[in-house]
Amino acid sequence: MRQMKKWILAVSLVFLCFLPISSVFAAAVKPIKAAVKPVKAVAKPVKAVPPKVKSIFIFLDGKKVAFKLQQPINVNGRVLVPLRDIFEALGAKIEWDDTTKTVTAKKADVIITYKIGSLTGNRNNEIIEIPVAGKLVEGTTMIPLRFVGEALGTNISWDEHSQTVLVSSKVKTEVEVTNILEGNVVEIKGGDKTDKLVLIGFDQLNPNFEAEATQWLSEQLVGMTIHVEMDSKLREAHGYLLAYVYLPDGSLLNSQIFAKGYAKLKMTAPNTRWTELLTYVQNGAKNHKIGLWAPAPAG
Repeated sequence: MRQMKKWILAVSLVFLCFLPISSVFAAAVKPIKAAVKPVKAVAKPVKAVPPKVKSIFIFLDGKKVAFKLQQPINVNGRVLVPLRDIFEALGAKIEWDDTTKTVTAKKADVIITYKIGSLTGNRNNEIIEIPVAGKLVEGTTMIPLRFVGEALGTNISWDEHSQTVLVSSKVKTEVEVTNILEGNVVEIKGGDKTDKLVLIGFDQLNPNFEAEATQWLSEQLVGMTIHVEMDSKLREAHGYLLAYVYLPDGSLLNSQIFAKGYAKLKMTAPNTRWTELLTYVQNGAKNHKIGLWAPAPAG
Protein backbone atom coordinates (compact mmCIF):
# COMPACT_ATOMS: atom_id res chain seq x y z
CA MET A 1 0.00 0.00 0.00
CA ARG A 2 2.83 2.31 0.88
CA GLN A 3 4.47 1.60 -2.44
CA MET A 4 1.22 2.50 -4.26
CA LYS A 5 1.05 5.92 -2.48
CA LYS A 6 4.68 6.64 -3.33
CA TRP A 7 4.02 5.76 -6.95
CA ILE A 8 0.98 8.11 -7.15
CA LEU A 9 2.93 10.94 -5.50
CA ALA A 10 5.82 10.53 -7.96
CA VAL A 11 3.49 10.58 -10.99
CA SER A 12 1.79 13.74 -9.65
CA LEU A 13 5.08 15.54 -9.24
CA VAL A 14 6.16 14.64 -12.77
CA PHE A 15 2.82 15.93 -14.13
CA LEU A 16 3.21 19.26 -12.32
CA CYS A 17 6.63 19.78 -13.83
CA PHE A 18 5.08 19.99 -17.31
CA LEU A 19 2.46 22.59 -16.40
CA PRO A 20 3.16 26.39 -17.05
CA ILE A 21 4.18 28.22 -13.94
CA SER A 22 1.27 30.64 -14.40
CA SER A 23 -1.16 27.71 -14.20
CA VAL A 24 0.40 26.45 -11.04
CA PHE A 25 0.12 29.71 -9.19
CA ALA A 26 -3.05 31.00 -10.84
CA ALA A 27 -5.26 29.67 -8.13
CA ALA A 28 -3.01 30.98 -5.40
CA VAL A 29 -2.60 34.48 -6.75
CA LYS A 30 -5.52 36.81 -6.22
CA PRO A 31 -6.18 39.38 -8.98
CA ILE A 32 -4.99 42.83 -8.00
CA LYS A 33 -7.12 45.74 -9.14
CA ALA A 34 -4.99 48.56 -10.45
CA ALA A 35 -5.76 51.85 -8.83
CA VAL A 36 -5.98 54.06 -11.89
CA LYS A 37 -5.74 57.73 -11.09
CA PRO A 38 -7.69 60.07 -13.37
CA VAL A 39 -5.35 61.93 -15.70
CA LYS A 40 -6.02 65.59 -16.11
CA ALA A 41 -6.16 66.64 -19.74
CA VAL A 42 -3.44 69.12 -20.59
CA ALA A 43 -4.68 71.74 -22.99
CA LYS A 44 -2.39 72.26 -25.94
CA PRO A 45 -1.42 75.84 -26.62
CA VAL A 46 -3.45 77.31 -29.50
CA LYS A 47 -1.39 79.00 -32.13
CA ALA A 48 -2.65 82.44 -33.04
CA VAL A 49 -3.77 82.65 -36.65
CA PRO A 50 -1.95 85.54 -38.30
CA PRO A 51 -4.15 88.13 -39.98
CA LYS A 52 -4.64 87.59 -43.67
CA VAL A 53 -2.31 89.79 -45.67
CA LYS A 54 -3.82 91.25 -48.77
CA SER A 55 -2.05 90.16 -51.93
CA ILE A 56 -0.11 92.73 -53.91
CA PHE A 57 -0.94 92.53 -57.60
CA ILE A 58 1.48 93.89 -60.16
CA PHE A 59 0.46 94.70 -63.73
CA LEU A 60 3.21 95.09 -66.29
CA ASP A 61 2.11 96.89 -69.46
CA GLY A 62 -1.44 95.80 -68.74
CA LYS A 63 -0.75 92.15 -67.92
CA LYS A 64 -0.79 90.69 -64.43
CA VAL A 65 2.64 89.36 -63.53
CA ALA A 66 2.65 85.72 -62.37
CA PHE A 67 5.15 84.95 -59.61
CA LYS A 68 6.23 81.32 -59.32
CA LEU A 69 7.42 80.66 -55.77
CA GLN A 70 7.15 83.82 -53.69
CA GLN A 71 4.59 86.62 -53.92
CA PRO A 72 5.53 90.32 -53.64
CA ILE A 73 5.80 91.65 -50.09
CA ASN A 74 5.49 95.06 -48.47
CA VAL A 75 8.42 96.22 -46.34
CA ASN A 76 7.91 99.60 -44.70
CA GLY A 77 5.69 100.76 -47.55
CA ARG A 78 8.08 99.49 -50.24
CA VAL A 79 7.24 96.59 -52.53
CA LEU A 80 9.81 93.81 -52.88
CA VAL A 81 9.42 91.32 -55.72
CA PRO A 82 11.11 88.05 -56.74
CA LEU A 83 14.21 89.12 -58.62
CA ARG A 84 14.22 86.58 -61.40
CA ASP A 85 10.48 86.78 -62.15
CA ILE A 86 10.37 90.57 -62.51
CA PHE A 87 13.57 90.94 -64.54
CA GLU A 88 12.55 88.16 -66.93
CA ALA A 89 9.07 89.70 -67.28
CA LEU A 90 10.81 92.91 -68.37
CA GLY A 91 12.88 91.04 -70.94
CA ALA A 92 16.22 91.07 -69.10
CA LYS A 93 18.65 88.15 -68.86
CA ILE A 94 19.77 87.19 -65.36
CA GLU A 95 23.09 85.98 -63.94
CA TRP A 96 23.30 85.10 -60.23
CA ASP A 97 26.54 84.84 -58.24
CA ASP A 98 25.67 82.80 -55.15
CA THR A 99 29.07 83.39 -53.56
CA THR A 100 28.73 87.19 -53.47
CA LYS A 101 24.90 87.20 -53.52
CA THR A 102 25.03 89.51 -56.51
CA VAL A 103 22.66 89.63 -59.47
CA THR A 104 23.56 90.93 -62.91
CA ALA A 105 20.74 91.78 -65.32
CA LYS A 106 21.28 92.62 -68.96
CA LYS A 107 18.82 94.18 -71.38
CA ALA A 108 20.02 95.65 -74.67
CA ASP A 109 22.87 98.03 -73.75
CA VAL A 110 21.89 98.27 -70.06
CA ILE A 111 23.83 96.28 -67.44
CA ILE A 112 22.52 96.28 -63.86
CA THR A 113 24.22 94.82 -60.80
CA TYR A 114 22.89 94.53 -57.29
CA LYS A 115 24.16 92.82 -54.15
CA ILE A 116 21.52 91.51 -51.76
CA GLY A 117 21.41 93.57 -48.57
CA SER A 118 22.92 96.67 -50.16
CA LEU A 119 21.24 100.09 -50.22
CA THR A 120 22.75 100.90 -53.61
CA GLY A 121 22.67 99.31 -57.04
CA ASN A 122 24.59 99.93 -60.24
CA ARG A 123 23.34 100.78 -63.72
CA ASN A 124 26.07 101.03 -66.37
CA ASN A 125 28.51 102.08 -63.60
CA GLU A 126 26.05 104.68 -62.28
CA ILE A 127 25.10 104.27 -58.61
CA ILE A 128 21.39 104.13 -57.78
CA GLU A 129 20.32 104.56 -54.15
CA ILE A 130 17.66 102.22 -52.75
CA PRO A 131 15.50 103.07 -49.71
CA VAL A 132 15.00 99.41 -48.69
CA ALA A 133 17.59 96.67 -49.09
CA GLY A 134 16.79 93.47 -50.94
CA LYS A 135 16.79 90.20 -48.99
CA LEU A 136 16.19 86.47 -49.13
CA VAL A 137 12.67 85.33 -48.26
CA GLU A 138 12.18 81.56 -47.92
CA GLY A 139 14.99 80.97 -50.38
CA THR A 140 13.77 83.51 -52.94
CA THR A 141 15.82 86.61 -53.71
CA MET A 142 13.59 89.67 -53.25
CA ILE A 143 14.50 93.06 -54.68
CA PRO A 144 12.86 96.51 -54.40
CA LEU A 145 10.54 97.03 -57.36
CA ARG A 146 11.38 100.74 -57.43
CA PHE A 147 15.03 99.93 -58.12
CA VAL A 148 14.05 97.65 -61.00
CA GLY A 149 11.94 100.44 -62.50
CA GLU A 150 14.63 103.09 -62.23
CA ALA A 151 17.35 100.77 -63.49
CA LEU A 152 15.42 99.70 -66.60
CA GLY A 153 13.73 103.04 -67.24
CA THR A 154 10.20 101.84 -66.55
CA ASN A 155 7.46 103.79 -64.80
CA ILE A 156 6.43 102.36 -61.41
CA SER A 157 3.30 103.68 -59.69
CA TRP A 158 0.85 102.68 -56.97
CA ASP A 159 -2.78 102.86 -58.09
CA GLU A 160 -4.78 103.56 -54.93
CA HIS A 161 -8.18 102.89 -56.53
CA SER A 162 -7.28 99.42 -57.79
CA GLN A 163 -4.80 98.71 -54.98
CA THR A 164 -2.24 97.54 -57.52
CA VAL A 165 1.26 98.36 -58.66
CA LEU A 166 1.45 99.52 -62.26
CA VAL A 167 4.63 99.00 -64.25
CA SER A 168 4.80 100.57 -67.68
CA SER A 169 7.76 100.29 -70.02
CA LYS A 170 6.11 102.33 -72.78
CA VAL A 171 7.16 105.82 -73.82
CA LYS A 172 5.14 108.65 -72.28
CA THR A 173 4.73 112.27 -73.25
CA GLU A 174 4.40 115.06 -70.70
CA VAL A 175 1.66 117.57 -71.50
CA GLU A 176 -0.48 120.17 -69.73
CA VAL A 177 -4.28 119.97 -69.61
CA THR A 178 -5.94 123.22 -70.61
CA ASN A 179 -9.63 122.29 -70.72
CA ILE A 180 -12.30 119.57 -70.66
CA LEU A 181 -14.58 119.85 -73.67
CA GLU A 182 -18.01 118.38 -74.35
CA GLY A 183 -17.99 114.61 -74.63
CA ASN A 184 -15.10 114.44 -72.16
CA VAL A 185 -12.58 115.40 -74.76
CA VAL A 186 -9.39 116.56 -73.04
CA GLU A 187 -7.59 119.56 -74.52
CA ILE A 188 -3.83 119.42 -74.02
CA LYS A 189 -0.74 121.50 -74.72
CA GLY A 190 2.84 120.37 -75.15
CA GLY A 191 5.32 123.15 -75.84
CA ASP A 192 3.80 125.32 -78.55
CA LYS A 193 1.57 122.51 -79.85
CA THR A 194 -2.02 121.77 -78.85
CA ASP A 195 -4.07 118.63 -79.33
CA LYS A 196 -7.14 116.79 -78.05
CA LEU A 197 -7.42 113.31 -76.58
CA VAL A 198 -10.00 110.83 -75.29
CA LEU A 199 -9.43 108.08 -72.75
CA ILE A 200 -9.07 104.51 -73.97
CA GLY A 201 -11.53 102.02 -72.49
CA PHE A 202 -15.03 103.40 -73.04
CA ASP A 203 -17.12 105.20 -75.64
CA GLN A 204 -19.16 107.35 -73.28
CA LEU A 205 -19.89 107.95 -69.62
CA ASN A 206 -22.98 106.48 -68.05
CA PRO A 207 -25.78 109.10 -68.48
CA ASN A 208 -26.72 108.87 -64.79
CA PHE A 209 -23.19 109.84 -63.76
CA GLU A 210 -22.10 112.03 -66.66
CA ALA A 211 -22.43 115.37 -64.82
CA GLU A 212 -20.66 114.04 -61.73
CA ALA A 213 -17.92 112.38 -63.78
CA THR A 214 -17.33 115.49 -65.92
CA GLN A 215 -16.96 117.63 -62.82
CA TRP A 216 -14.58 115.10 -61.29
CA LEU A 217 -12.48 114.93 -64.47
CA SER A 218 -12.19 118.73 -64.51
CA GLU A 219 -10.98 118.74 -60.92
CA GLN A 220 -8.42 116.04 -61.67
CA LEU A 221 -7.10 117.40 -64.93
CA VAL A 222 -7.49 121.10 -65.68
CA GLY A 223 -4.20 122.93 -65.15
CA MET A 224 -2.39 119.69 -64.29
CA THR A 225 0.70 118.22 -65.92
CA ILE A 226 0.03 114.65 -66.98
CA HIS A 227 1.81 111.88 -68.84
CA VAL A 228 0.20 110.36 -71.91
CA GLU A 229 0.79 106.82 -73.14
CA MET A 230 -0.36 105.71 -76.56
CA ASP A 231 -1.39 102.25 -77.77
CA SER A 232 -1.19 100.71 -81.26
CA LYS A 233 -3.78 102.97 -82.89
CA LEU A 234 -3.04 106.64 -82.29
CA ARG A 235 -6.28 108.43 -83.24
CA GLU A 236 -10.00 107.76 -83.47
CA ALA A 237 -12.47 108.75 -86.22
CA HIS A 238 -12.69 112.42 -85.16
CA GLY A 239 -8.94 112.79 -85.06
CA TYR A 240 -8.61 112.75 -81.25
CA LEU A 241 -5.65 111.00 -79.68
CA LEU A 242 -6.46 107.68 -77.99
CA ALA A 243 -4.60 107.64 -74.72
CA TYR A 244 -3.88 106.23 -71.29
CA VAL A 245 -3.43 109.14 -68.91
CA TYR A 246 -1.19 109.11 -65.83
CA LEU A 247 -1.87 111.71 -63.13
CA PRO A 248 0.93 113.47 -61.19
CA ASP A 249 0.77 110.82 -58.42
CA GLY A 250 1.39 108.08 -61.02
CA SER A 251 -2.12 106.62 -60.92
CA LEU A 252 -3.85 105.68 -64.15
CA LEU A 253 -6.86 107.92 -64.83
CA ASN A 254 -8.46 105.36 -67.13
CA SER A 255 -8.70 102.82 -64.30
CA GLN A 256 -10.21 105.37 -61.92
CA ILE A 257 -13.15 105.86 -64.29
CA PHE A 258 -14.05 102.18 -63.81
CA ALA A 259 -13.20 102.12 -60.11
CA LYS A 260 -15.83 104.84 -59.59
CA GLY A 261 -18.38 103.09 -61.82
CA TYR A 262 -18.68 106.02 -64.23
CA ALA A 263 -18.62 103.90 -67.41
CA LYS A 264 -18.70 100.35 -68.74
CA LEU A 265 -15.50 98.93 -70.15
CA LYS A 266 -15.30 98.66 -73.91
CA MET A 267 -11.87 97.95 -75.38
CA THR A 268 -11.55 98.21 -79.13
CA ALA A 269 -8.74 96.40 -80.97
CA PRO A 270 -5.94 97.00 -81.51
CA ASN A 271 -5.84 99.24 -78.39
CA THR A 272 -6.12 96.54 -75.75
CA ARG A 273 -2.88 96.84 -73.76
CA TRP A 274 -4.42 97.50 -70.33
CA THR A 275 -7.54 95.35 -70.79
CA GLU A 276 -6.64 92.91 -68.00
CA LEU A 277 -6.13 95.66 -65.44
CA LEU A 278 -9.24 97.61 -66.42
CA THR A 279 -11.34 94.43 -66.29
CA TYR A 280 -9.98 93.69 -62.83
CA VAL A 281 -10.86 97.22 -61.66
CA GLN A 282 -14.36 97.11 -63.15
CA ASN A 283 -15.04 93.75 -61.48
CA GLY A 284 -14.08 95.34 -58.18
CA ALA A 285 -16.63 98.13 -58.72
CA LYS A 286 -19.26 95.53 -59.61
CA ASN A 287 -18.60 93.48 -56.49
CA HIS A 288 -18.82 96.55 -54.27
CA LYS A 289 -21.84 97.94 -56.18
CA ILE A 290 -20.24 101.28 -56.94
CA GLY A 291 -21.57 103.87 -59.36
CA LEU A 292 -23.59 102.41 -62.20
CA TRP A 293 -23.36 98.97 -60.55
CA ALA A 294 -25.27 100.13 -57.46
CA PRO A 295 -28.85 98.81 -57.09
CA ALA A 296 -31.55 101.13 -58.36
CA PRO A 297 -33.27 103.06 -55.54
CA ALA A 298 -36.52 101.47 -54.35
CA GLY A 299 -39.73 103.04 -55.55
